[in-house]
Amino acid sequence: FTSDGIRIQSGGDDITIAGNWIGTTGTGSIGVGNGDDGVELRGARTSVGGTDASDRNVITGSGDEGIDIVGSGVTAHVIRGNYIGVDPDGSSGNGNGDVGIAIISGSGNTIGGTSSAARNIISRNFEGIEINTANNVVQGNYIGTDATGIQNRGNRSDDGIEIQNGGSGNTIGGTSSEAGNLIAFNARDGVNLVSGSGNSVLGNSIHSNTNLGVDLAPNGVSANDGVKTAGAANLLMDHPVFTVATLSGTTLTVAGYVGSAPGQALFANARVEIFESDNDASGFGEGRTYLAFLTASASGTFWGTLDVSGMGLAVGDRITGTATDGSGNTSEFGANAEVTVATAVELLSFVARARDSAVLLEWETASETKNLGFHVYRSLSAEGPWERITASLIPGLGSSPEGARYAYRD
Repeated sequence: FTSDGIRIQSGGDDITIAGNWIGTTGTGSIGVGNGDDGVELRGARTSVGGTDASDRNVITGSGDEGIDIVGSGVTAHVIRGNYIGVDPDGSSGNGNGDVGIAIISGSGNTIGGTSSAARNIISRNFEGIEINTANNVVQGNYIGTDATGIQNRGNRSDDGIEIQNGGSGNTIGGTSSEAGNLIAFNARDGVNLVSGSGNSVLGNSIHSNTNLGVDLAPNGVSANDGVKTAGAANLLMDHPVFTVATLSGTTLTVAGYVGSAPGQALFANARVEIFESDNDASGFGEGRTYLAFLTASASGTFWGTLDVSGMGLAVGDRITGTATDGSGNTSEFGANAEVTVATAVELLSFVARARDSAVLLEWETASETKNLGFHVYRSLSAEGPWERITASLIPGLGSSPEGARYAYRD
């Protein structure tokens, strides 16, 4: 058609579009796309696709959007299980002329879901997904790959997902099983947050995009400044800074803080998601493999041990992370931190005693492995901030199957 392949007019509500090839007659076909959108939705609660293979729509070759959600009164559309931009083989094809799925107006739409059957493949388009509204959910999709999730089928000229025009309260991924999207190989950013706030980017696999994995406007890495900037994209939420990343067997120990320095209570209780990095050239992310999350303390610091068995993480790999505050503002990926060998010290005892207007610290180790020594830190609170009070290392044993006794007077 010279215009849209399918158009649902305003008032056309609760309609299902399933099992169609729109803009293609099969793998390798050319010159049969629709002149404007593949599907234009102006009604409410349309179901596009489904969770059975027979429900799948293949939408490609359109002159404009693959799916365009636009008009007054549009809301609560569900788009799942479709191929948008690729041919029926889930791999080849030339994509749609502009965005794979564009949400121009209307809120409360769902793209994908938390099962593999609900997954959309959104690839080879000019851009993957564009969101201009609030409270939409994008989960479990492959954006920029083929149907296997392996081959590069990146959206060719722009971002995997772009949120703009004040779009707020959107969720990209999530915290439940299979909620994360795979966002890879796209021509610009994986997720580009141009404006709006409360846009959560959680639990995704984001890698091999040309620019940043997650980018808060303006373009490029945003330095931490210890504040939240009203009116900026996601308030320019500060990212995590890792000070410890050590691996012992399959136990990863991490520590760090959110903000421009330790002890910034503004970032209390932030959700810090930790990923194996793909070593982006920027040095910040991207987050290829989600590992786990920690919750920042009241002072914005975090520490914890993570079981990474079966995840392939090794000494010499790098980790990165994002921070998301209680209002759903997710940061960019933080600077990559190299995973090093854990310094193993088996501690038998640690005692602090008041002695003559001072504090005497005494500790004993049972064994030490690659231990150069100890520094002592002091704080008025268990939450920090902590101040180092030793001018130089208290020498350790290096590697020894037998321990030693140590003391320090403060």
